[in-house]
Amino acid sequence: MVDNFQEFLEEHKDELELVKAYYSKSYKNRVSYKDLKEFTTHIEAKPLLKNPELIWKALESLYPEQVTPTDQFSTTDFIPMISFLGHNQSILQPYKYIINEKYSERLGEMKAEGKEFTPEQSEWLELMKDEIANSVELSNDSFEYGMLAQK
Repeated sequence: MVDNFQEFLEEHKDELELVKAYYSKSYKNRVSYKDLKEFTTHIEAKPLLKNPELIWKALESLYPEQVTPTDQFSTTDFIPMISFLGHNQSILQPYKYIINEKYSERLGEMKAEGKEFTPEQSEWLELMKDEIANSVELSNDSFEYGMLAQK
């Protein structure tokens, strides 16, 4: 299963933006939700790859010291999976873990700089972090249709 996914990545490394961005070290563009959807559409067309949870579980068993188990696979988890298999990351964690870690680091830096946020600002920051963890980016659609639209 992992071999099939790796072959898929090799086959599409010059075609799909998500694979270009995270499989090779030289690509610098940001990816969008559209890129993620394009990738998942291609994956869904491959019967052996239709269940990404099984690919993750297979990676867990192959690399138990490097892969963080997850019981809730999200489409954004393809990003660290691609990066891990492209040898750009030495550990594999769910995307939301990565975003939460970066968010916490940045908040810590800002606190150290003396910046403080009101409860309302903190709530908005949390919502934006969650939106990025779930859909890769913040866009106008995030404020019109996503979690932020409900605020």
